[in-house]
Amino acid sequence: MKILSAKLESIMSGKKIYWPVVFIISLQLIIILTLTGQHRFHGDEALYARWAQDMAKSSGIYVDSPYLLYKPPVYLFAAALSYAIFPVREIFAVIPNCLATVLSTLLVFMITSKLYSDKIKGLTAAILFALVPYIDLFAPTAFLDPLMVMFCLAAFLSVLEGRMLLAGIVFGLALGTKQFAVFYLPVYLLFYLVSGNKIRLKSFLGDFLLFLSGFTASFGVSVLWGILNSLHHHKPFYFALNSWFGNQDRTEIYKLSFNSMYGRMGEWLVYYGNIFVRPWISVLVLMFVTASLALKRERPSALLAASLLFLFLFTSISRMPIYDRYILTFLPLVLILCGASISSLINLKNDRIKMYVIMAAVFVVMFSGPIHDMYKYRIKNLQKENFGAQYSRNDGLTQITGVLLQDYGMPVCVAAHPDFSWVFDYYMFGSPEGYCWYNIENLMKMDGGIAKNTGNRVNMMLFYSDNDRIDDYRGLLKKKDLKL
Repeated sequence: MKILSAKLESIMSGKKIYWPVVFIISLQLIIILTLTGQHRFHGDEALYARWAQDMAKSSGIYVDSPYLLYKPPVYLFAAALSYAIFPVREIFAVIPNCLATVLSTLLVFMITSKLYSDKIKGLTAAILFALVPYIDLFAPTAFLDPLMVMFCLAAFLSVLEGRMLLAGIVFGLALGTKQFAVFYLPVYLLFYLVSGNKIRLKSFLGDFLLFLSGFTASFGVSVLWGILNSLHHHKPFYFALNSWFGNQDRTEIYKLSFNSMYGRMGEWLVYYGNIFVRPWISVLVLMFVTASLALKRERPSALLAASLLFLFLFTSISRMPIYDRYILTFLPLVLILCGASISSLINLKNDRIKMYVIMAAVFVVMFSGPIHDMYKYRIKNLQKENFGAQYSRNDGLTQITGVLLQDYGMPVCVAAHPDFSWVFDYYMFGSPEGYCWYNIENLMKMDGGIAKNTGNRVNMMLFYSDNDRIDDYRGLLKKKDLKL
């Protein structure tokens, strides 16, 4: 905290170039707040918020079900703290990510300024990071990615400043938030080794031990939490860790496949191509990056480009899932490279008037294009659904919950679409004992069906309105006289 306070003090020290950063962060915070609370939680968000509710309610370290152990706990701690202070509402579950996103903008500015010894480049990168819809749309959500990105960036800055113990501590928090933090390790190593005119191998061992010590201390807290919860639920001590790193149900992520590489590259490129929403903006920025790499040949840009190319190829040959929010892991590196390339090619460093004109032009382009489209709900992922805070499939949950609580006697049981069941579990968290849900897929596999396994207590079946498998269950609905 002392380090962050010192950084904030230096930013507001009165030097002219720093005040635009304060303005940019304030503007981004306003944008994020206007997006907050527009829609109900996505299934994954509901699950993570369920963790936080459970821990805030119990005031202990244990969650009430082993299925809640499949992600690391740092976000759980942050959101539980929020729920312990504020009422249990979606808007308060997203506070950690909103704060993490604006701090990430500050970190992007610091990292870029440090890499290039040029605060104008840092300012340009910060503007892009603050105004790219991908970033702002996922800020007011309960996904794990924004908090993880902030910790990854803080560790990156610490590596650049030679604070290896601090870098290890913060990276441990990043990995304790989400497993994707591992993708930053090769970036840290590359920039550490090539941080000066010569590769620094002499002190490598000492710095590595410092990094490892810090990492062990912070990530060890997450590991201890996972072990204690695993044993509490009579599971092997490694149960939680296995879940975190995909050994329970996603072992395919460790398999590399060149056969599907080109198809997966295409999926990633769809997301990368939509960073600036309007295709012409994305093409224009790509031209700036290419020209800057060819003409300016700045070392940090070359290292960033090499890192991104490596990560792009690796994530294309691995079989890890590809979702819209996963690109948040790599976006800071992309936008640092884009911002530095624009600033370098136009040579903003030596001409303050030109700098303000170009910055104004960037604001106009971003607000007339990406920001405008963001508020018009035109940004879709590969599943043709809205990104981030504009994910709207669960907006009917209030009405559904109201029907269940008011129109049915005790107890109420619900058979739900698999994705919906996590969401429903969250919204029914505070309901009277006896209200519960069942996964439709599991019920269909049970010998004897619903009547045998639930005692004829199921009152309702829940599907998404666009689910194409409703017809598969028409017979069951008619047989059990269930409402849909």
